[in-house]
Order: sequence, then structure tokens, then C-alpha cells
Amino acid sequence: MNTLYICEKLSHAHNLAKHLNAQTKHHCYYENESIQVTWCCGLLLRPAKPEHYCPELSACSADHFPVIPLRWHKKCIKGKEFQYRTIKTLLDNASKVVISTSPDCFGEMMVRDILEECAFKGKIERLWLQGLDDQSIKRALSYISPGSCSEYLYHLALARQRADWLIRINCTMACNQFYPKEHNIGLSVGRVQIPILKLIADREQAIQSFKQNHRYYLLAEYKTTSGKKFWARWCGSKDICNEEGYISDFQAISSFAKKIKGSSATISSIQTSIKVQAVPSCFSLFNIFKAAANQFGFSPQKTMAILERLYEFHRAITYPKTDSHHL
Repeated sequence: MNTLYICEKLSHAHNLAKHLNAQTKHHCYYENESIQVTWCCGLLLRPAKPEHYCPELSACSADHFPVIPLRWHKKCIKGKEFQYRTIKTLLDNASKVVISTSPDCFGEMMVRDILEECAFKGKIERLWLQGLDDQSIKRALSYISPGSCSEYLYHLALARQRADWLIRINCTMACNQFYPKEHNIGLSVGRVQIPILKLIADREQAIQSFKQNHRYYLLAEYKTTSGKKFWARWCGSKDICNEEGYISDFQAISSFAKKIKGSSATISSIQTSIKVQAVPSCFSLFNIFKAAANQFGFSPQKTMAILERLYEFHRAITYPKTDSHHL
């Protein structure tokens, strides 16, 4: 019986197989005498559609709401049947499976779903790959943990997926059932979709109701008796500053500028402080999206494509799809 390593992508499996000395390549996996390495091509299984549980749902009657499966079923995604059948055949000859996907909920569910669907009864272990460079792979292979250590990630992913399904399916059907048919509009409801639409709507409302408010600053260049020059900014008195502390009265700031032009000033006090700046932490996925957009104008899609290439092909960064700021 063999040990089967299941990775997320072909590039991951290729790098791992090289370190496991599984150099014999087949159409969908690598192997040697005792080890096989395959990959998932992303999620292979997804929750069955509502019609699978309730065939009469095509009538979309309110009598059928809510749709709550007593036993959840999953179906293979169209176009990935061959890869799924290959993994299922490999599992029949395996005594142990090592989950080698990305170290998060998504990666865990990717393999655990297949093991559940194929009723795998052998031993399960977890390989924690933080990068695809040689050093990271060697380190991960020396610290393979029991499958029970990562099982909670599967339950987290499963809970979110099922909650998404229940909200999306039932709310979408309910909205389309009770929304006036004469509008001929198909409505869609989703856990991520609705909050994003709310953010967009709030932002648009703020733009429409925005009132222009001028802010003025007065900068003056001074020279000390020793000849050193420096710039100073006038903060303004409370009676000409608005609630936010900015000067919005152009006449007041213009008259003060004329008043002090060519005059001298006295430095009455100086306050200094020492500030310590900590070493910057690693990027999370959200922060690197934000930084790439601000500095280079990149869209999240373009940034993600660059990150994946740096991770998979150049092996220059650690796993990017994470909210953590620490290795």
C-alpha cells in the first residue's frame, strides 16, 4: 500500500515530488515504489444544487422554503471529472494520505471533501507548506503532523460553506418569489455580495451629498541669526478654524500673511521627542492589495496574479493567501 500526497496544483506537486524522489510521471500524478503525488486543480467538489434535494423546486413555490438538507451531498465540478476519478483510484491503493495543500481552511476542505466522498478509511497526516522553495519543502517534510491537528480547519470551512449555501439559496429564491414579476429582474443574495453592495451604495450616497469645503494653509520661511532657514506653518486661532481644526476663511489667512510679511519672530519654546518605529510586519493579503493599488494602481486581480507567480514559479515569497502578518 502506498502513501498518497495530495497537493493543490500541478506546480506544487511537481516541486514536492522532486523532494520525495517520485520522478515517474503519469498524466495526473507522480510516483515511485511507495509514494504517489497528485493534485486537485482547485476545488473538485461543490455542494449539490437545491433541485438535488427537492426536485419540485423548479416551480419556486413558497411552500418549499426554507431548503435545509438533512444530509449534505457534493457533486464533481464539470470539467474536472477525470482528475477526481484519478484521485479516487489512487485512494483505493493508498494506506495513508498526506494533505499537502495550502495551510488554510480552503486547502483543508479541498482534500477532506474528496476523502469524505470516497469514504477513505486510512491514516491521514498534514504537511504544512509555507513556501515552495527547497528549504521550506525540506522543513515541512521533517515536521509532518497528524491529520487531527488540522481537522478543525475543515469544520471551519464546511460551516462557512454551508451557511453561505443556506443564505444564498433560500434568500435568493425567496426574493425572486415575492418580488413583483412585472419588473422582470432576477435578484441574487449572498453573504459577501450584499455587504459589498451596501458599501458601494453608502459610498455613492456620500459622493452625491458631498459639499466642497476649502482648506487653507499658511507657510512662512524664516532664517535664524546664524543663517539657517526653516519653514513654519501657522495653525490659526480658534475663532477662524472650523470644527475639524482647518482654516477655511481665505480673507483671514490673506490678511494675516500680509501682516507678517517681512517681520521677525521669536522662538519661545522647543519640544523634542524620540519616537521608536518597530520593524514592519509581513504583508497580509488585504494589505498588499492596498499597497499595490496605492503605489502602482494595480487591481486585486493583477496583484494576485503576480503573487501567485512569485510563489509558485519563482518561489520568492511565502504563501500569500493569508490574513496573518506573521510567518
